[in-house]
Amino acid sequence: MWMLTKMAMIFFILALALVLVGLSAKEKAGLCEARANGVVQNIRSQVVGIVSAPIEDERKIIPLERVLATGSEDFQQYNLTITWRNTTDGQSLAFEALAASKKCRSGSFLLLPDYVVHFVSEPKQASGGAWVMTAEPSKRYGGKTPPSLYIIVLKCSTKEWPFEKHLFLEVCGNNEPNTCLLDFNKADIDKCCGWSNKIGGVVSPDCKNTYTLLK
Repeated sequence: MWMLTKMAMIFFILALALVLVGLSAKEKAGLCEARANGVVQNIRSQVVGIVSAPIEDERKIIPLERVLATGSEDFQQYNLTITWRNTTDGQSLAFEALAASKKCRSGSFLLLPDYVVHFVSEPKQASGGAWVMTAEPSKRYGGKTPPSLYIIVLKCSTKEWPFEKHLFLEVCGNNEPNTCLLDFNKADIDKCCGWSNKIGGVVSPDCKNTYTLLK
């Protein structure tokens, strides 16, 4: 009888331990998802702030979180994707943070009908004519490419007719964000929105040089 009671207690303790482990995993996934949502919403809100501001030309540096949540590595490491699509309502951007664990992800959507969007950091073409630019903030140092530290966003507008609004996005792994590619002093930015590319008194935007034009 004593042995049966002892065995029953052992089974009870093991079952309780399994329940607690399951709850802990759920809590970790929930925390990770909340952090992923925070990262995505922060980037989206800053892009919204740039495109809605009355200033014609603006450059914004958005620092990236290195990890999402504490605990197991599959919840810490994540990638951030920015996807461009041309929809019936105009151009759109989708932001998604995806942890190594498939149980943790979050995304958000932004419509940009008035802008021509440019991805600077070697985007890859996806299905349906979409283009995807990927940031890897959790990547370890020492590899062929450094971890992604910033998203650089630059907007500019042509100064004479035909008027166009341009939005550039870059994934930057430089420790000093001011050394990233996107800068108003670059000739390619000037060709999009500056005064240098004038033909017969009319500004003719030319943005196809080193940047991928998504139009």
